[in-house]
Amino acid sequence: MFRSNTELFIIKDIMKLCCTCKEQKEFRDFYKSTKSVDGYQRQCKACKRKSNKSEHNKQRCKKYRENNPDKSKKSSENWRLKNPKYGIEYYHSFEDKQKFYDRGARYIRERYNKDATYRTYKKIHSQVCSFLKGKVKNTNTSQLLQYSMDDFIKKYGSGSLGCDIDHKIPITWFNEDTPISIIWHLDNLQWLDSKQNKTKGNRYADAVVESYLQMALPYIKKEFIAFLKK
Repeated sequence: MFRSNTELFIIKDIMKLCCTCKEQKEFRDFYKSTKSVDGYQRQCKACKRKSNKSEHNKQRCKKYRENNPDKSKKSSENWRLKNPKYGIEYYHSFEDKQKFYDRGARYIRERYNKDATYRTYKKIHSQVCSFLKGKVKNTNTSQLLQYSMDDFIKKYGSGSLGCDIDHKIPITWFNEDTPISIIWHLDNLQWLDSKQNKTKGNRYADAVVESYLQMALPYIKKEFIAFLKK
């Protein structure tokens, strides 16, 4: 598309709106672009530089994490220890909670297909929950837990509709080598409303009895020990 010198002069003489900062700026504050109708990019130079710097930093951080997995993990643990309320605040910042749940469900499906260790954990979790809810009778599960379904019902009852079996100390707070009998100990379980259970997630732990706390402490990840309640 060809323009006369007069048209080009008029175009350069007017202001252009930046799509990022929403400010009206002169055309000289924008980089040129042959693909644009007016011959300039939609972002102003200042916003474009910030955008490029942000993307560069993301790639640099990603490369560092890949090359230094141990240091990166330690750094993340220290950050979570100093910012215990971030997870709860992050969850409540979402106005569309269903979108938040859908994203989590998609992550679980992808991880289940790719991570063999996680897949094994989910299968054990499903088996134990089915056993405790009375859906299956399995002596091997009973031996693994070191208690029977009757023991569970005697302590907590059979639960009501809309309730989940919840871990007072979240499963993800335990080290990977933790025995099943410790994670699924009777003193670490409770019935909890399904909606409340989803809201809780693994963001905090409920109080547990002192005897179980001392039993579980050696298996708890270091960054979570300070948040345990008696």
